[in-house]
Amino acid sequence: MNKIRTKEELKQELEQWRIILSREVYSYLEALIKLDDYILNNNATAPTIRENLLNLDIYRNISTYNIYWQLQNIFSSYQHNNIILEDNRNQIDGIKLNIQIDNNRIPIFSYFYYSMNNNRHNQEKIDSIGKLLLLKTEELSKEERENNIQTKEEFLNILLSNNNGKENNLIRAKKEEIDSLKSKIELTDTDKELIKIKNDYYQYILESLKLSDSTYEEKASYQQTTKLLLKSYPEVKVRASIDKI
Repeated sequence: MNKIRTKEELKQELEQWRIILSREVYSYLEALIKLDDYILNNNATAPTIRENLLNLDIYRNISTYNIYWQLQNIFSSYQHNNIILEDNRNQIDGIKLNIQIDNNRIPIFSYFYYSMNNNRHNQEKIDSIGKLLLLKTEELSKEERENNIQTKEEFLNILLSNNNGKENNLIRAKKEEIDSLKSKIELTDTDKELIKIKNDYYQYILESLKLSDSTYEEKASYQQTTKLLLKSYPEVKVRASIDKI
């Protein structure tokens, strides 16, 4: 299992590249190690240069380090009693944030690393170091929820009719989805508290990373209750999944 390099290890390794890299690139990498700059900064070194740098292990290691510690700083400055952080003790598996209230455990963020030792990813060139996923929930009115369920039940009936009334994996999944939506016709105080915590954290992370919903490309979802916002950087893919209940 790979580990995130320490600041000192990266500084020593970068020093070996001083005579090879341009002054601009060297200064950029040094700033990333010091956390004076960060990967998601659009004003940083040109994307084309960063894409080429991804071919170097030193840059991949620095990028992973930079994102990891930027996220750690964000999380530590916005602590919440109901937030659970899982980061595998610096292992290159990723970081997860969950809300824990009573028996409810709701994911609100994850950062998944692409390990170079993972054969599944080594089958082709890895063009990024990982993926960030932010989660948000939009609360619908009771009438909107009821209409949504009715639409899904109509679609379910079409699926059943086309399949002669027999169930398959898709139909079972649709039934489970409808049952879940029916259980949320009336949102409890706990439901509303979870939504608020989740959305507050979503907004805080966006602002901390200097991102905005308005800069994302929106992708429609077949589920009709979720929209997916997409944004890509040379080093990492950022996804924002917004559920509607």
